[in-house]
Amino acid sequence: MKEQDKIEILIELSNTHRNQFNERRKYEWKVFLSSIGLYTAILSAKLTNGIPEDIQATKVFRNLVIDLTLIPAIASSIYLYFLHRANKVNQDYAHSAENELISLSGVSDLVSLKENPPKFTGIYWSLIWQIVILLLVGVLSLLILLFV
Repeated sequence: MKEQDKIEILIELSNTHRNQFNERRKYEWKVFLSSIGLYTAILSAKLTNGIPEDIQATKVFRNLVIDLTLIPAIASSIYLYFLHRANKVNQDYAHSAENELISLSGVSDLVSLKENPPKFTGIYWSLIWQIVILLLVGVLSLLILLFV
């Protein structure tokens, strides 16, 4: 295989994985903001219209409130976790292709970057704060719906 062909393939591989990574980032924010929007809509309905006391006292209402607040938070958190994992895979593939391009370039400054890449802690920090916020908003919504 010619070196030019190899370079073109590596560039295409890097671009493909970077594009998939960026598309998933858009989905990540859509899921997160949609979940927060769901809680806002539920609380808005409760606080503006109110719910009659006799309905609030029923066990069915309490179970429905729990289902409407905690299940979406947990489901969204699980979905975001797998989204972050897929993003990590795309990022690793893109980095591998880019490191190979660095090696082929022969530029000494870039080769030292390849040998000493920035460290990744293995923790998806954005995922952690997204999950914490979703669960906090879910629990606060639950408490407001049940006790206000």
